[in-house]
Amino acid sequence: MTRWNEFLNQYDLEVLDELPYMDNHPKLDSAFKDKDYNLIMGMKEPGASTGKQYLLAKSDKSSLRSDISKIIHASELVTRQSVQELMIHHALCSPGYFFQSTEHIWESQVFWKNYVKRRLADAFGGISYNIAPSTSSLLQKLGLGEILTHRKKMEMQERFAKDLIAIRNSTSDERAWTEVKIILESLNINNTEVIHYLRSVSDRDIEHFVNKVTPRMIAEQSTMTMEVKYVGKVDKKRTSDGRFRVYFYKDGIEQPVHFKRHSSCILYIIYLIDIKKTAEVDTLDIMKYENDFCKLFNEIYGYDGGKEYFNTMLSKANGHSEQKILKNCLSDIRMAVGNACERLNESAKPYVLDDALSHLCVLDRNVKIDDRLIAALQAK
Repeated sequence: MTRWNEFLNQYDLEVLDELPYMDNHPKLDSAFKDKDYNLIMGMKEPGASTGKQYLLAKSDKSSLRSDISKIIHASELVTRQSVQELMIHHALCSPGYFFQSTEHIWESQVFWKNYVKRRLADAFGGISYNIAPSTSSLLQKLGLGEILTHRKKMEMQERFAKDLIAIRNSTSDERAWTEVKIILESLNINNTEVIHYLRSVSDRDIEHFVNKVTPRMIAEQSTMTMEVKYVGKVDKKRTSDGRFRVYFYKDGIEQPVHFKRHSSCILYIIYLIDIKKTAEVDTLDIMKYENDFCKLFNEIYGYDGGKEYFNTMLSKANGHSEQKILKNCLSDIRMAVGNACERLNESAKPYVLDDALSHLCVLDRNVKIDDRLIAALQAK
């Protein structure tokens, strides 16, 4: 039986010596007398037009505990399905209101997976737009090879809203369809029902959707700033917090980023420095950054140990491909940066690395690097 993490409904158990007076409920009265039921639960589905409903069951003392558990399970299941149906009703009948009332959870992949994808699939009767092909095959169709570099992805994100509007207006070409599929795939909300739903909303709602789910758009609207600043010494208890550390700032609040791995901290700072020195960032070949990594390690942690950490990060001894070189650091970066963003009520999407081909979507104007680190990289 499914175990719920939390109840949606409130449950009160009342034991009666005799059946309640039911002259006003003849069907219930008949059910109790004819079928020997002895348990009753009042139920009201959210958004239901049928009025109050009742769940009837039969039990005895030996099985009462397990039977009550089954009844609660049934009640929770009905409520959850009813909530989903109600959401879809609002989505189909009042798209603008739906966008406005749910915008705070659009960035959640769980929302799209559990509430939109499954229920819209039923509502649209299995309509398919052939969105299944892999990203590599879609890129080949566009003549862009098999690798989705960071710059390619950002260029597609800039056209995302325009392409969605063209698809809705039936004025799109194959390129627009392909790029929309690639972006949805990269955002992990790749399903045909989302495209179909977006075809039913206004230009403004499409723009709103794009601004809420794409990292580049989130970064452009964010007021959060980042700084790599000098604090003077390595933390004795949290040794990955070096003499230079990453801080986030929003609404006057300072939030440090605590990496668990030394190499994660160095790698993240390399990406921030690349944003400061390059107008158009793209996928980095980290294999070429060994020298910079070692210089930054020495400056941040105060000893010459960068080469060993660099080799461990890349797992050179195991012969890992370039696609896996961030394997040892990605989860640490996502956790450390994600926790800091959550404390500041900020989406982490622009500030984390999804894979070895990605880059940060942070804007240059929102990043500040201590001059001493830049000088350390320029030293021979």
